Amino acid sequence: MTPPDPHPNAPSARNAPSARNAPSAPITASAPKAPGALNASSPASAPGAPGALDTPHAPDTPHAPGTPHAPVTPNAPHPPTGQAAAARSGSRTSAFHALHHAPGHPLLLPNAWDSASAAVLAGAGFAAVGTTSLGLAAALGLPDGRGCPEVRDATLDLARRLAGRLPCPYTVDIEAGFGGSPDQVASLAAELADCGAAGINLEDGLPGGGGLHDAARQADVLTAIKERVPDLFVNARIDTHWQRDAPLPLAHTLARAETYLAAGADGIFVPGVVADADIATLVAGIPAPLNILFAPGRHTVPHLADLGVRRISTGSLLFRTALGAARATAEALRTTGPAERTRADATRTTKHAAPTTAQADRTTAHSARTRTLTTPTSANPARTTTAPPDTAATSTGTATAPTPTDKATEDPTDTAADAALTKARAAGTTDRTLPTANPDGPAEPAPPSTATRPTEPPTYAELQRLARGVRY
Repeated sequence: MTPPDPHPNAPSARNAPSARNAPSAPITASAPKAPGALNASSPASAPGAPGALDTPHAPDTPHAPGTPHAPVTPNAPHPPTGQAAAARSGSRTSAFHALHHAPGHPLLLPNAWDSASAAVLAGAGFAAVGTTSLGLAAALGLPDGRGCPEVRDATLDLARRLAGRLPCPYTVDIEAGFGGSPDQVASLAAELADCGAAGINLEDGLPGGGGLHDAARQADVLTAIKERVPDLFVNARIDTHWQRDAPLPLAHTLARAETYLAAGADGIFVPGVVADADIATLVAGIPAPLNILFAPGRHTVPHLADLGVRRISTGSLLFRTALGAARATAEALRTTGPAERTRADATRTTKHAAPTTAQADRTTAHSARTRTLTTPTSANPARTTTAPPDTAATSTGTATAPTPTDKATEDPTDTAADAALTKARAAGTTDRTLPTANPDGPAEPAPPSTATRPTEPPTYAELQRLARGVRY
């Protein structure tokens, strides 16, 4: 009689790596790691921190004296190749697996859509970076989840560009595998692994949201992938709750999760689940790391950690937020720019043309003095009174007040304003609508303010309509 298996959650023999592809330290989905061992705050995963992943690899063969070196193209870094690439890829894949097995410390996975966004997120210190298929597809003007060949090519191109250029592991969203047989999807996964990807995300939704793939067929795809690249972290996405008015029962989700884990999946991703009770049910019923899509306004990272979630993805949130910020900034320039210039012109006109209260008082006093100086005396009607010492008589006997030399006497209001402006300029807080270099020239436009502008990002459905050429 065969003794019971002491590790029922371990991969089956069918999914065991072959001798040719066997890793040095096989990783199973249920192998727990030390809490916090490789979180974003740990030195091993911090960008730029020295460690085994960043240790330069010594040349395989010494350079013979007198032999010319191979030319190196300037400004064109190349990812490591050969044994060095395999060692580094294996280390990062192991590290990526471990990030899913730290209780109370879920992996917060931001999703990038191009090289720049991936580099920015990795540089911010995130322990790993994912890609978003919606971001890639929308940037090409194509819908997400349709298995478009152009999106497949762009996904591979991005994986190649990221190879060896990020200080952290990265995982790739491949939709449902972009069509084809299980072997073809496995070949895509192997190509991504060769680029340096530590994981993939594979969904079971049909193209266009028309239901779900048969669970047995999806299990065949997962098995083919794990047989081809056993180290790759395969995140099996279950779309029972994604973009649905009436989600399927959780029992259906749990049944699919059991099937996918038996086929070799390393983690389960259920986007669209937001209720605490549903998340807790999934955590309790799935013996593998559970991935949840972050829902702004409904979720917080600490609360999801308390529920037992092991991975939190942003999905297309960052991409859509970037589009929303770009739209809001452009609208602010269009709607507030001319108004700010009008306000600046009005301020300049008021300052240089409208008399102040002090100026009006001086004008009244001057007129009174002039009338007094030109009034004939009773003794000699042809004479006028002598001008005061602070006035000068003209040839007609009319006296004028001298031009003041003290600006504070001339216009105390303007002096106070200029003093405040000088102080603000020194502090670097000058209102840019005020003229600086040329007081009589056009004022500089104020920086756009988005405080009162709508900043909500476009929704997933809006971007899908936009990709199909429908205005929104």
